[in-house]
Amino acid sequence: MRMSTHVFYLAPTGPSVGLTSVSLGLVRALDQMGLRVRFYKPIAQTSGVNPSKTPTDGASSQKERSSHFIRELTNLNPPDPLDFHHVEVLLSEGKSSQLMSEIIETFNQVKSNTQDNAEVVVVEGLVTRSSEPYADTLNAEIVQTLGAEVILVASMGKGDVGQLEERIELTAQLYGGIGDAKLLGCIVNKLNAPVQLSALGSILPEPPRAIEESLTEETLLERCSMFGNTFKLIGAVPWQPNLVSPRTKDVASFLNAQVLIAGDIDSRRV
Repeated sequence: MRMSTHVFYLAPTGPSVGLTSVSLGLVRALDQMGLRVRFYKPIAQTSGVNPSKTPTDGASSQKERSSHFIRELTNLNPPDPLDFHHVEVLLSEGKSSQLMSEIIETFNQVKSNTQDNAEVVVVEGLVTRSSEPYADTLNAEIVQTLGAEVILVASMGKGDVGQLEERIELTAQLYGGIGDAKLLGCIVNKLNAPVQLSALGSILPEPPRAIEESLTEETLLERCSMFGNTFKLIGAVPWQPNLVSPRTKDVASFLNAQVLIAGDIDSRRV
């Protein structure tokens, strides 16, 4: 008897929530639970380059990092996501049904193979950017096409808990609202992270905050009335600066580099 496959679609509440990190972390967590898990990224988005530009427009070619990391760090081999320029052409020509058919075709490759069916497929959605304001609507359409259950991914950013709640509620409306059975809950990432002030990515400490403003999973549950039995706080991932800045030793090991002068290689971070 063939068992049904759970499809978890991870949708961001905004930019810079750490969608890729959470998606890959969820794949690993489910795999460690002993489940047959697969990963799927329907449409490629590359960082630092406008994905709507083709190489002939002068944009540099970059690998889509989610699928790349999955292949490098696990034994999974997801198909390449659809090229973003190809997606834009289909949408501009009013061929969204063709786009959904192509997504279904590659999704079925992920879900099944010659040996067994996946018990869970983690699908990483699209991040809304100024150059792609339609990403949220496209996320909702893909969710409906795949019959997926939705997990929102959020982060505090520069706002407070009230603003976090507003962003979650606003995004939830795209998927039927907080009470919808297909909307499982939210993962709040980068809890207590410093505010990122520069577009170049330099991170400066936040202004001092009262101790009671230091957030935990428990305080989020207390202060966010939306979380409960229907719409769950699935996880709260604390900010860990050590993971953002790896040790020089780890970088050298990853690159298989010959160390000429070790210095403080065991403690210095980059």
